[in-house]
Amino acid sequence: MKTIVTGASGLLGRHVAEALVAAGQDVLGVDAVVPGRVAWRHATADLTDLGSTLQLVRDCDAVVHVAAIPRPTGRAGGEVFKTNVATAYNVVEAAIMAGARRFVYASSFSVFGYPFFEKPVRPPYLPVDLNHPVGAQDPYGLSKWLGEEIVDAAVRRGAFSAVSIRMPWIQTPGSFFDGVGPRHRRQCPRPVGLSRRARRWAGLPAGA
Repeated sequence: MKTIVTGASGLLGRHVAEALVAAGQDVLGVDAVVPGRVAWRHATADLTDLGSTLQLVRDCDAVVHVAAIPRPTGRAGGEVFKTNVATAYNVVEAAIMAGARRFVYASSFSVFGYPFFEKPVRPPYLPVDLNHPVGAQDPYGLSKWLGEEIVDAAVRRGAFSAVSIRMPWIQTPGSFFDGVGPRHRRQCPRPVGLSRRARRWAGLPAGA
């Protein structure tokens, strides 16, 4: 089975590509960033360009679309929105023309409005699940929601079967302790456990 993984040089995409290779799939990673030494084939491309996308997303059984600007900070909001929506559209259309049978879209928890809101969001109930209403306020969350809509439109056309996964903040053990740990220790020098409310938010059992 040949699978194309967009964003395969990134934090999430690299792990997706590694898992697919370990499962015995023929993987082509497509990313604007050249990875180091990896176990899959790589092609460098700007996926906001439809022509380049059509040339590379072809002759495949499945597409996993991970490539995106992963947050609305550090870049102009218009750039985040334009890049993510154009990339989603181009990859979906290319997958349709390639005859891919399956499509996986890396969406985000941010479609609910967290955590990049300007006006605070109060969840209607806890824990948060997929029945919560979409409430994106920022360019990133909005772009991810529209990406889901692009995928859904292709499914309605009978193009392929698909799933959009609304993932929370992606971290590895290394990136968490290198990046989040020091910041947490600065903000909260005394060790504290999760409150009951925080555990309900995360869907964790009381003893976890």
